[in-house]
Amino acid sequence: MLGAFALTVYIGLFDKSLSTYQPLHWDLNWLFAAADLVAAIFLFGFPRKMSLVLLSGVIWPILYVVSLAIDVYTRLCLGGNQTDCWPSRTAAFNYLVLNNPNVANGYGWKLWQGSIPTTLGLLAGAFVLSAISMYLLSRKPRKSSSSTRDAPTQPSPASTQTELKDSR
Repeated sequence: MLGAFALTVYIGLFDKSLSTYQPLHWDLNWLFAAADLVAAIFLFGFPRKMSLVLLSGVIWPILYVVSLAIDVYTRLCLGGNQTDCWPSRTAAFNYLVLNNPNVANGYGWKLWQGSIPTTLGLLAGAFVLSAISMYLLSRKPRKSSSSTRDAPTQPSPASTQTELKDSR
């Protein structure tokens, strides 16, 4: 999650076309950076709390991918000028997810091409590790030996003496 946070901050700081042409997406990028940081704090600070692992390691990566899918589906038009939209969903996918620098003349990705794919890979890794962690947290602790559970209980010496006194 910290890697996803660092890459999201990198995009926010250095993608000038995002802040110029689509300020809503730029603001959402900073919101995502904050959510990545909070998720990392939850995963490192409270690794045994099932609800926080579920929220930050499972639900957040899914929401991140869904938000990218919405951006591609709307051709990056949501909240921006209709003139700044991509001509097709394929072009939007090539630009946003694959970071193709030659997707449109003058509008190519200006940052490191692996930033979004690496972010998605880091989020997928956090998802898998969180799912494993949740599985291990949900397992019931096993008894150390079954012989102690099956053995008949012996009466304590004190209870035996009181029973003998009562019977006299």
